[in-house]
Amino acid sequence: MLFEYEGNEEELEMNNHKEEDLYYCRSIAQFHFVKAKGFRYLYKEKNLDTGRFVWVFERTPKLLRALTMYATSNKNYLNTQGGNINEH
Repeated sequence: MLFEYEGNEEELEMNNHKEEDLYYCRSIAQFHFVKAKGFRYLYKEKNLDTGRFVWVFERTPKLLRALTMYATSNKNYLNTQGGNINEH
């Protein structure tokens, strides 16, 4: 799989995050949810095979709480629509 990096190289080098400190967001809906909560991604990558983006965030307790909130709201929405969370 090939990726094309889109972002600020200097910022990426300055932060020098470890892999376990990063969260890779592959869902456009989830991306919009966390962005609306005020989170900013560090950089994004484009999968050259699929053309889809991956947004990379710093993994913080606050981000993890927001992701839990997203998962819970998504599950509740699917339940009201008669869907199954495992269908995604």
